[in-house]
Amino acid sequence: MADISKEMGVIRNSIYASEVRGDIVSSLVKVNDEVVNGIGAVEQMKNNRGLLFNKGAKYPVYYTGGVNEASIDHQVIINGILGLTVDNADMNYHYTLRYLANNQSTYGDLIMFSRIHKTTGEETVLQTTKKVVRELDRAGLNTFQVKSESSEELFTITIDYSVIPDGWFSNGSAGTPFRSNRVAMDCIHYTKPKNNVLVADFESEEFLVSARYKDYSDITICFKPYGVNGIMSMQSIYKNSWNEYLVPGKTTSMISTSTDWISPHQLEATTGENDAVSVTDGWSGGTHGTSGGTGEPTAQMTSFRIEVNGLEVTTSGHYNADDITIEVVNDIEARNTHTVKRFVLRERVRYTIIGACVHVDTTYHFKEDVTWSFCKSMQTVGSYWTLMSIKDSPVEGFVSIENSANIQSGPKKDYPTVDTRILKNKNADEFLKVYLDLSTDLGKRMYLNDTDVLMESLGSTNKTYTPVVINKNVSISSGTIHQWRGYYEFL
Repeated sequence: MADISKEMGVIRNSIYASEVRGDIVSSLVKVNDEVVNGIGAVEQMKNNRGLLFNKGAKYPVYYTGGVNEASIDHQVIINGILGLTVDNADMNYHYTLRYLANNQSTYGDLIMFSRIHKTTGEETVLQTTKKVVRELDRAGLNTFQVKSESSEELFTITIDYSVIPDGWFSNGSAGTPFRSNRVAMDCIHYTKPKNNVLVADFESEEFLVSARYKDYSDITICFKPYGVNGIMSMQSIYKNSWNEYLVPGKTTSMISTSTDWISPHQLEATTGENDAVSVTDGWSGGTHGTSGGTGEPTAQMTSFRIEVNGLEVTTSGHYNADDITIEVVNDIEARNTHTVKRFVLRERVRYTIIGACVHVDTTYHFKEDVTWSFCKSMQTVGSYWTLMSIKDSPVEGFVSIENSANIQSGPKKDYPTVDTRILKNKNADEFLKVYLDLSTDLGKRMYLNDTDVLMESLGSTNKTYTPVVINKNVSISSGTIHQWRGYYEFL
């Protein structure tokens, strides 16, 4: 869709040379400069000819910078545009009334809009540059619906043609009213989300995902790199007041953590040039450094990828979604390869968020021969949920996990079908359901003994765990791939 500024230039010059000094200027009513209620409701008044006019308020559009308020274009904006709404709008964009013409020889009654990306500043014209002839009352008010030809927006505009000179069209040059105007926020109706909204910030690498949580509230999950290893995961979770457009927010903190949701590992390389054990507690990956949660990194995030409805997005902005996928790839050292800086395990964690449910699909690709001693797959963190029930186990009712309580599901041989635990806030009906799919190899607990527990809480941080390798020295060959999957559902 071509910019018609240059095409219109020759025609404009001939019209202005003959008419601007005379009839057009005198036919316009002087604008009342009084601003009524700021950019708010439209207040209209009748002049001595009984016509309707805006009372000086730059509504339903406003200017982003100074313009020549003596110009005809400004007079048309103020006195001629009496109503303007945008339906099916995209929150990533500002909207502009780009061109307007009244019975002009080349463009007829053209009405053209554009949208401007809030982050990149890229402008897209939404209608084709062509002559448009409309049936209208040139002495009064007319309302039209104008559809975007390249996206979903529908514009409804009310124009008083009695104050627009016959044969006139707008100036499309930079800094003029038809380039500097923006449709007021009150007039923009955004497309309502289905399941989720993503606000992506690729510069800071923070990704906010919102979903319906309760009848009265929404939930926002913040994915970002954190901890000594800078691995991306669910760093914080917030509750917000119910919002029609599911706009992510950070009103009430439920969780803000420096520990891990996805388990670290205890690994030891058995071939190659290795060093003495330099990881004090044996754990690497997740948020574990060489000294617990501090020291030097024992892993690195090598890449991440964001998808909305199955398509990759790489631009910061606001996205309505049926589903959102955040895929993170991490390289992890063994406890005895830190000094020589060798990664023995590649970990891919794929989070797929649908509503308030975070599906997790994790694949481990072993790059060297190792012994694997511990991995606890799906963990929960923080003190927001302080009661726990484990389905198909002795812990069917809710019991406290506070104060270092060690609550266990019972041994694998007696309770082999344990796959779900539900955590509860002791002060509210707010729950977190944690489910492990038993159909994958690690889901089948192939490396657990009959006496090992399948789910448990442990320690002063109220963490809960889903062991898939526990207290073992399992020999894993280079090239081996293992997988587990499950979900976290916020209820």
